[in-house]
Amino acid sequence: MKHKNIFGRIAYTSKKPELMDQSRGYETFHITKHGDGKLTLRAHCEIEEPEPTVMRDVILSTDHNNKPIDCFIRLTVGDEFMGSGWFCFDLDETGDGIIECESYGPSIDRISQKQKTNGRFHSFGTHPIVGDGFNCKSIDISNGPV
Repeated sequence: MKHKNIFGRIAYTSKKPELMDQSRGYETFHITKHGDGKLTLRAHCEIEEPEPTVMRDVILSTDHNNKPIDCFIRLTVGDEFMGSGWFCFDLDETGDGIIECESYGPSIDRISQKQKTNGRFHSFGTHPIVGDGFNCKSIDISNGPV
């Protein structure tokens, strides 16, 4: 396979006066750049402080133009499974198309959704910090801030 990998870890630190700069969790990530220009981002996040703890797992894939292809997200809060969701993007070059989501959680049961997009959007937010940086490359700033 002709691909490149980037691995990293982000420390979550507190800014509360009584916990200044102490660890409150972490995020590990793995980005794969495939030979055809597609990218896959994997992130595992654990927030240990404050209670309740939060664990989030994300896998997002984008095409060579940074448009999302699919995404899986799983969330655990206080060591209890809250839910998971799978997103599938069927978009044309302008960003028009359909986003589908299949999700399940104990409080929501099973939900299937389809949403038509109304044109180009910059990115699909998945919530890990590395996801914010990952999505910044999708924003065209050639004409100034947007």
